[in-house]
Amino acid sequence: MKNLVILGLILFIISACNRGDSEANFELSFTENFGVEGSVGANFPIDTAGDSQPTGLDQAMQANGTRADLLLNAEPSLIEVSVASPAGEDFSFMKNLEIYLQAGDLNDVRIAFLDPVPLGNDTIIRLQTVSFDIKDYLQEDEISFRLRGITDEFLIEEHQLELSCTFKVSGNVPN
Repeated sequence: MKNLVILGLILFIISACNRGDSEANFELSFTENFGVEGSVGANFPIDTAGDSQPTGLDQAMQANGTRADLLLNAEPSLIEVSVASPAGEDFSFMKNLEIYLQAGDLNDVRIAFLDPVPLGNDTIIRLQTVSFDIKDYLQEDEISFRLRGITDEFLIEEHQLELSCTFKVSGNVPN
C-alpha cells in the first residue's frame, strides 16, 4: 500500500511538470499625433495617417519569456484620443471618429470607433474597441495608425489630436 502511495505521488509530480506551456500576458502601448487642418467646414471627412513606428514586439516577447511562434493573440484593450491643441478645446468639432491599424501588406483594420462623439467638454475621449486579433499586425516590424472621422463644425484653426493605444498580448511560455 505504501508503494502505491509513493508511485501515485511520483506520477502526480511528473504529470504536473508536463502540463504544457504556461501563458504570458503583457501590454504594448503606442502614441501617435494627428493634425486636423483649420478652415475645414462642417460635415467634412477627415482621413489622416500617422508615421510608421516599430512594434517593439520582439523585445516585449523576450522580456516575457515567449516567442513569435508561441503568440496566441493580441487585441486592442484601451484606445483614447485627446485634444493636444488648441488649449481648452474639446471634441465638439467631431461628429464621429475611427482608428485604423496598418502594417506591411496587410489590409487596414478598424480597431476603435466612437459614433457619435458625445457632446460635452471632454478633452479626452475613450473609443469603443473592436474585438479583432491583431497579432499578425504586431508581428510586422512597423505599424501605423490612421484617424478617420467627420467634422461637426467649422474649424478656424488647426487641431492637434493625440492617440493613445494599449494592446493586450498573450503568448505561451515554453517549459
